[in-house]
Amino acid sequence: MAKIYGGRWQIVQGGATVGKGGQAEVFRVCDITHGLDGEYALKRVLNPARHARFHTEIEAIKRVQHPNIIKLVDHSAMDNPNGEEEKQFLVMPIAHGGNLGFAGRVSIYKDMIDGVVLVGKHLASGLAEAHAKGIIHRDVKPENILFTGVGHEVWLSDFGICLLREQTRSTDTGEVVGPRAFLAPELEDGGKLDVTPAADVYSLGKVLYYMISGGTILPRERLHEERYKQIFLRGERHQLLQALLQQMICPLEQRLKSMAEVSQRLEKIETWEKEARLLAISPLALANIQNLQNTAQENSRIDAENSAARMHEADRLSAVRRGFEMWLQPELEKIAAHIASTGVLIAEVRPIIESDHAGWNMNIQTAPNGGYRNICGLEMCLKQPSDPFHFGHILQIRLGEEVKITFSSHSGPYKPTAQPPRDQRLAMIPAYRRASGVKESVGTEFGGFFTAKRAAGSIWGVLPTPGARPYPHGNTVRIEAVTKSFYKEVSQIVPFRASEWPLATDRLKIGLQEAIDSFIEFVTTGANVIGN
Repeated sequence: MAKIYGGRWQIVQGGATVGKGGQAEVFRVCDITHGLDGEYALKRVLNPARHARFHTEIEAIKRVQHPNIIKLVDHSAMDNPNGEEEKQFLVMPIAHGGNLGFAGRVSIYKDMIDGVVLVGKHLASGLAEAHAKGIIHRDVKPENILFTGVGHEVWLSDFGICLLREQTRSTDTGEVVGPRAFLAPELEDGGKLDVTPAADVYSLGKVLYYMISGGTILPRERLHEERYKQIFLRGERHQLLQALLQQMICPLEQRLKSMAEVSQRLEKIETWEKEARLLAISPLALANIQNLQNTAQENSRIDAENSAARMHEADRLSAVRRGFEMWLQPELEKIAAHIASTGVLIAEVRPIIESDHAGWNMNIQTAPNGGYRNICGLEMCLKQPSDPFHFGHILQIRLGEEVKITFSSHSGPYKPTAQPPRDQRLAMIPAYRRASGVKESVGTEFGGFFTAKRAAGSIWGVLPTPGARPYPHGNTVRIEAVTKSFYKEVSQIVPFRASEWPLATDRLKIGLQEAIDSFIEFVTTGANVIGN
């Protein structure tokens, strides 16, 4: 005998399922009490542990009364505590037209702008009502868009993972909700509790593209790529849809924030031809306006991506800076503690004391159009208490970012260039500085950059100075242990990429050891010769 749910709903014709998903399966049922005629769809929850989602779906459907939101006919007792799974069920109308995920259904909409716009308006209207009631669906995908029949009337279904704004989340922290192919980027990797209706805007945009393309799933925000935008080269209304989707399938900061905005834009696409005939504008001017709009939209997209890329670079550089300081501080403190261990020398580690003398607070120029921008650094100061001149010998270890200054000019319309995130070129650069007098800001002009030990004392040909001026002392020059100018060819430097952090610390430690050796040797030999 066929199973009966709730003393009322009996599975018909052998119990064959209408559909099955990860959390539920759906059967055709009839009402044996004859309270309702015809067949209905009974959704049975497969996992009793998902009781919270079961409650959420019932509450959401009850709360939203809208022709494009699936109706709730009946449901099992709400207070059943993870008990018999057959008692966790919902009864809803049958969608005789299937769902949008069926190949036979979605293929109807390929290049069918009127049908896509009509379905889009229905879904946007239903979602707007849900949002007004404090419900964010979070699972807008083709399989949850049901067709009442052969026409374009739809129901949005499956509110099992929706977010009721006043409730705590029913998904575990870090659990991904929604289908990844249609999921808003801010919900990935567990999402956020403060999700906004814009998450559904993104997913609906993906659904509209899925329809107009006849079943192609658009990967992430790649609508601008040639192979995905070809579908829109079929007239003005297709181009208007493209412009709309560019403002739906995009990062949160640039995205349309409400379904009301989406509905208004879909309405304009639907009535575009009628309104265009009423405008005192020629077809050529209309086409040019559309081109300007498309160009502006594309420029905005590129600008937004460039801005996101710069933010990514800044975040990564900030992480490297923090890591560099955390690595360098104990390394220098161990050296300082050893130097001061007998009590006859004073050594301390501190933040770099910048000075206006001799450009010590300036960035390092290595070429006419670039050099290293100072990011952070620490210094170790070595003193002898018996020194009548109160000299302080200072080893500075700086982290710099390689930069280039470029100049460009253009004529004609503004057209930004895509600038993806760079893997920043960084470098650890050691330097010497001598402070004299009681106040260390006096006499700081004496200092320079350490020469690599392999090159110290060697004779070199002409070395270009920063700014590409010729070396002032003829054709050859002896390279001193410390030089006033920084030379990429001979000065001590440990370059690395931002992506190499923290693996680069192995190389940095070797470079730090060379810098310490050079510093101690320079101080021991008198610290009085600075090369050019």
